[in-house]
Amino acid sequence: MIRAAANSPAGKRVQLRLKRGKVSMAPTMIPGPATAVAFRSEVDPKWAILVATSTSNTSQRRAFVLKRTAGHWRVKFAAGRGEEERALCRSKQPGAAVAFDLGLPDPVSGRCRYRRDPLSLSWEMTPAEVQSVRAMVEWTQDPDSFEYLPGPVQPARSDITSVGSCSWDGAGSLGLVPSGRVSRADPRFGVVYVGCVFGSDGFSLLETSALVVVKRSGSSGVFTSVPGLVLPRTSPASNLCLQDLAWPIPAVVRAGLGVCTPYPLALRNALR
Repeated sequence: MIRAAANSPAGKRVQLRLKRGKVSMAPTMIPGPATAVAFRSEVDPKWAILVATSTSNTSQRRAFVLKRTAGHWRVKFAAGRGEEERALCRSKQPGAAVAFDLGLPDPVSGRCRYRRDPLSLSWEMTPAEVQSVRAMVEWTQDPDSFEYLPGPVQPARSDITSVGSCSWDGAGSLGLVPSGRVSRADPRFGVVYVGCVFGSDGFSLLETSALVVVKRSGSSGVFTSVPGLVLPRTSPASNLCLQDLAWPIPAVVRAGLGVCTPYPLALRNALR
C-alpha cells in the first residue's frame, strides 16, 4: 500500500517514500521521517486507507484511499488534514458503509456532489422496538424497599458505571426522548439513543446521549440481548470505543449504526 501511495501523484507531491523499511515524506520542503498507518476495510477488503504523518510536524498529514484492482493497490484519492470531507464529496466511491469504516468524515454541511448519508444505512425503530429495549435495560424502583433494581437484561459491556442513571422517560437534563435505528444490512442489530449521566463536574450531573447496542434473533420483533452501551468517542468518559475490542457485531453493521468507528485504535489516533 505504501509503495502504491508513494507512486501516486499525491504521494509524489509530498515525496512519500519507503526505504529500508522506513517511511519518509516532505510535506513542506525538507524530507523527514514519517509514520504510516494502513487499514483494510472490514466491510469490503478491496478498499483500504493509508495515513502518513510527519513525525516532526504532526499537523502535516496525508490520507490515501486505495482500491485493490487486478491484484494491485491504486490510489482513488488523497487528502491533507481537514481536506478529507471535500475529497470524499468529489469521489463517487467508496460507498457510505466503507467510507465510515475507513474513518472518513460524514459530509453534513455545504455542497457535496456525492453525499454519504449515515441515515441511509438504517431505518427508524418502531415505538414497540424501543419499548422492548427499555423493558430489558431500565432500572426500576422497588415499591417496598425503594431500592433501584436492574432490568432483566443488562449490557454485556458498558461505559456507564450505573446504567440506572439513564433516563428512559426523557426527564433528564437533555430532555432526550429515547429513539433508535435498525441496521439495513442486518436488521437483527440496532441502537437506541438514551440520555445517561456519566459523571459530575462538582456542581451538577453530566449527561450525554449514549448508544445502547441491541440484538434480536430475527429481522423483526423485540430485541433480546444488549452487546454493549457505549458513549460517543467525543465524550470525555468514552472508554469502550477507545479500545481494540472484539465486538460480536458485523463490520457493516458497526459502520452503518456508527458504533465505535473507525475501529482500530491506531487508525483513530492517526485520523485525530
